[in-house]
Amino acid sequence: MSHENKKDSEAEEKLAQQALEKYKELYNYSTDILLNELERFNRADEKAAKLSAAFVFLLGIIAYFDKWVFNKLQWSDFPTGLPADLPLSLIHISEPT
Repeated sequence: MSHENKKDSEAEEKLAQQALEKYKELYNYSTDILLNELERFNRADEKAAKLSAAFVFLLGIIAYFDKWVFNKLQWSDFPTGLPADLPLSLIHISEPT
């Protein structure tokens, strides 16, 4: 009888050890997946920060260049240099005959 109990307890211990190994493997696998996703998120976040900084820098350059162009060409005289009837002639040209 004790020999049978010993076999049963050894079998239960073996099953418990196998289950523990499976759970350890699943835990390690899920931890690896989590770390990979965190790494991917950090890379994407760094890339977005760099691209947004470059975008803002380019917008600043464009705004400065536009300001320089408008100051050099003196656009304040532009609207008064057009003939008064130009809008009417443009409408006449665009109408189908």
